Amino acid sequence: VQAYCDTVERFSPYCSYGHLGGLHRRTTRAWFETCFDSSGAIFGYRLVLQKPTLRVLQHLEPWRIKHKGKICRVDIAFDFTCLPGVDRQALIQFIKCQTMLRWTPGSWMRAVETTRYWVEQVSRNRRSNRDLCFYSNRPSKLDQSPNCIHLELRLFRTETLRRNGVN
Repeated sequence: VQAYCDTVERFSPYCSYGHLGGLHRRTTRAWFETCFDSSGAIFGYRLVLQKPTLRVLQHLEPWRIKHKGKICRVDIAFDFTCLPGVDRQALIQFIKCQTMLRWTPGSWMRAVETTRYWVEQVSRNRRSNRDLCFYSNRPSKLDQSPNCIHLELRLFRTETLRRNGVN
């Protein structure tokens, strides 16, 4: 099992595109997304980082403080690769049947194409604070090894992250 930080999103009322140049030298995927309110006005920007390293996150900390930014999403991923002699389908079935999202009663998985989620997000008025995501049909995001079984814990909202020890 390999565990790693898959995604980090930081919200700020300000956008500093100049930081992206430095980020592209340190990480492969970083971009800004504009945030709109219900009337269509821009109220801020999210900086999305895919597979950020500790060095990238440390580099961005002064930017976050300067621009009154907040961490608003963190995805922690777990990539399982089967050892020789281990039945891959049995491991997939074990993860599907035994994994629970704590404090989510009746959290059955929802299938969206080949990915399964523990919380139904589409029919909700508001996105949940956390979710689990599972798929087994794509290569590892770390080293592109085939037959990877991927499980991701997604934490949304600054308050949720603070309660879970992420500042």
